Amino acid sequence: MAVVEGDRLRLNDGSVVSVDFNPRDGVWLFCTYVSSPDESLVGQSQQPVYGTEVAAFVEGEDA
Repeated sequence: MAVVEGDRLRLNDGSVVSVDFNPRDGVWLFCTYVSSPDESLVGQSQQPVYGTEVAAFVEGEDA
């Protein structure tokens, strides 16, 4: 997956995250939660996100 720092992604649970770091291992991304059904996650940075949790890139108004 060609993901770079700053990309916004929608996860399978509906959360939107901003990529902080991609170690390019094909498995993990480290992200800041922009929005989430679990509001306790919002604003938390450097959170590990497993690649299979990513549903889509977020663009435009949704970003």
